[in-house]
Amino acid sequence: MTASLDRTAEATLDLLQSARSFSIISKAVTVDRRDDRVKLMIIGNVGFDLMAPYLKAGGVETVVADTTGNGLNTELADKSCLLDPTDWEPLADLALTERVEAVISMSGPDHRNLRDAHVKDYLEREHSIPVLANPLAAAKIAVDKSATKEWLIQNGFPVTDGRTVNGPGEARRAALDLGLPVVAKNIADSGGVGLQMIQTATDLDSLNTRPYPALIEKFVSGPEFSVEVLNFNGEALPLLPVYKGFTNLDAIHPMERLRLAPAPLDAIDTVRLRRLAKRIVQGLDLQPTADVDIVWGTDGPQVMK
Repeated sequence: MTASLDRTAEATLDLLQSARSFSIISKAVTVDRRDDRVKLMIIGNVGFDLMAPYLKAGGVETVVADTTGNGLNTELADKSCLLDPTDWEPLADLALTERVEAVISMSGPDHRNLRDAHVKDYLEREHSIPVLANPLAAAKIAVDKSATKEWLIQNGFPVTDGRTVNGPGEARRAALDLGLPVVAKNIADSGGVGLQMIQTATDLDSLNTRPYPALIEKFVSGPEFSVEVLNFNGEALPLLPVYKGFTNLDAIHPMERLRLAPAPLDAIDTVRLRRLAKRIVQGLDLQPTADVDIVWGTDGPQVMK
């Protein structure tokens, strides 16, 4: 956690330096102030309590865009605004209205990742305001399990065997072709949303009522690991792997299992997982941080997402 915070703080300072440089060359972000304080917008309030001390110590003025609606940690900011969590345009408008010099996304995965990528694309392209978030092209892949698997395969990474299906008939055929047991997953959700374990022929009937498109994957038995990679300004730092327990037929999501960090691996296997995760994150240019989930099956490490 300390390494992650230190790297985030370093990335923030680099971003603010970029913001100052942008201000010199672009009228769009030139701000007349009575003092020399930098003004920064944070998208997402979860985790802001960890960042706030660094920013306060650096004399940075903060505006938090509360997209959760619960007001968590907003009292630590100089100003907070409650915004629609589904639309990127109000976030971009807030950055322009507040005349901030840079923006940092702390919003999490799925559609929020893609939303903030749109903010980055627009503000950097049209107003030269730097945004610490995933590039739009990378986010479009990362939020889609099917697109992620396709990208991993095309780039030679080991993955769990799976197929994208558009209805119950295709799902049933894919499950039988892959061989039971299989796992059915929602394409655009995380955290175990839509997760189904198909173990027997009788279980195949449950595929009739699930949402589509979906991803059908061969179940791989083995220990599961997660590697967080910090990636900014051309430099990537993979943290130590986290052990998340064994995959199981009860469909218990890793978030509900006992986790152990650092993972009980020898030095060679630790380096192997860290290098694998680093190559993926750098290849997609995911920023400023990304998790790579890996299961270690009989054929070695396989990337799940």
